[in-house]
Parts: sequence; C-alpha cells; structure tokens
Amino acid sequence: MKNRWRRKHTKHVRFSRRVGGKATRKMKRNTHTPKPILLNGLGKEAKMEELNLDIPTKLNKNAIIMGIIYAKWCPHCKELIPDENDNTRQPKWQQTIDIIKGMPNRNKDIYYIQLEDDEIKNHGKLDKLNQRCKTRITANGFPTVFRITGGQLEMYQGEREPNAMADWFIQ
Repeated sequence: MKNRWRRKHTKHVRFSRRVGGKATRKMKRNTHTPKPILLNGLGKEAKMEELNLDIPTKLNKNAIIMGIIYAKWCPHCKELIPDENDNTRQPKWQQTIDIIKGMPNRNKDIYYIQLEDDEIKNHGKLDKLNQRCKTRITANGFPTVFRITGGQLEMYQGEREPNAMADWFIQ
C-alpha cells in the first residue's frame, strides 16, 4: 500500500540530455501534496454557506437547511437578529452560525437562510424555499426557527441561546 501511494504522488521530471555540455539523467522528485480532511465521507469537505434562493443550487439529500423567519417589529426577533443600526452586540443568530462553523466534527453540508416578514409577503421567498425543499413551511409566529434534514421539517422549540440552537441544528 505504501509503495502504491508513493507512485501516485511521484512526479517524473525529464531534463534535457545535454545542459552546458554535461549529460544529465532522468531524475525523480517526490512531491507530497497533503490530502484534505474529508468530513462527510463523500470525497468533499463539508460546506457551510448561505442558501441563495435566486441561484439554483444542487442540494445534497443529506444536507441540513437551517433557517429563521423573523419580523423587524417583533421584540423576540430583535434578540436573535437586531436592527441594522444596533451595533452594540453580535446577533445570536450570527453567533449560532459561527459556533457551527467552528465545530470540527461536522459531517454534513449546512445551508442557512434568514427570511424577513416583508420578503415573504412581497418577494415570495418562502414559496421559493418550499419549492426547493419540497416541504411546506409556514410561519405561525415570530421568530420561527426551523431545520430541514433529509426532506423532514422540524421546528425549534428550545431556548434561544446560540449554543443550544447550534447543538440542535447539527444533531
């Protein structure tokens, strides 16, 4: 096994027969390129990126889609996603995303999305998400925190703290 690996990663470099009047020979040079750590066993590294509904993206069936539906006027939503003008603290939703990005044992692709109430009414973003995921998501209250895993929709009912939400999203 060891020899096979070396043969794959050995470059054969051929130099000209005469360089400066001296004969040269064919030389072998070992080049070792480190292989990436594969987290999901599928030959790719696990992704963590925002889901853009305007660009068609092929989703892995094992991917997790985590999302929040919020309204700017809702006081509970302002704890998770404060106004753009409020720079005093980092939003809990962003803290949750940062915690998940920092987890070493993620083995699934994760996409996150945040939908504001006006985007749902005026731009039909929730309908686009429902078509893409083949599930029916409805916002019965604000904030609505959800995840879609393998086509199954689950609503979050726990405490709205970054560590608790991050653990729930990746379980």
